[in-house]
Amino acid sequence: MDDMVCPETYPKLLNLAGIAKSHNLLGHIYFGGMGGVTTDRKRAIRHYELAARKGHPKAIGQIEHRSGRYDRALRHYMIAANMGKDTSIKAIQDMFQNGQATKAEYEAALKGYQRAVEEQSSPERKEAKLHMRDTSGDCVIQ
Repeated sequence: MDDMVCPETYPKLLNLAGIAKSHNLLGHIYFGGMGGVTTDRKRAIRHYELAARKGHPKAIGQIEHRSGRYDRALRHYMIAANMGKDTSIKAIQDMFQNGQATKAEYEAALKGYQRAVEEQSSPERKEAKLHMRDTSGDCVIQ
C-alpha cells in the first residue's frame, strides 16, 4: 500500500466514507486485518465495491484478484495503469512474477502508465500536490 495510515486515523476514514480512496483503504484494512482490526473478507469486498462505484480505478481489480479471477483483475489493473496509477503497475508486476500476466502485458502496462504520467505532468500539478501534503510528518490520508 502506498499511503501511510496509522490506527488512530481509522475513525477519520469512517467519516470520509463517501470518498473512493477511503473505501479502498478500508477494504485493505478489513482484508488484511491491519492495525488490530479483525479480518473480515465480506466487509473488505463491500468496501472495494463501494470504492469502485465511487470511481476508484484499482478497486475492481483488487476484488477480482482477491477472488482468483486473474484475467479480469489484469484488465482492470491495465485500465488503472493507463490512468497513471503506479500501484496498478506494482500489481501487474506482481502478477507477472507469479505467472498470472505475460511479459507483453506487463510491458504494455508500463508504456500506458508512462504515457499517462507524461500527459498529466505540469508545473501547476506539481505545485498543487505540494500544497496537498501535510508538512507536519504526521500520519495523513492522501
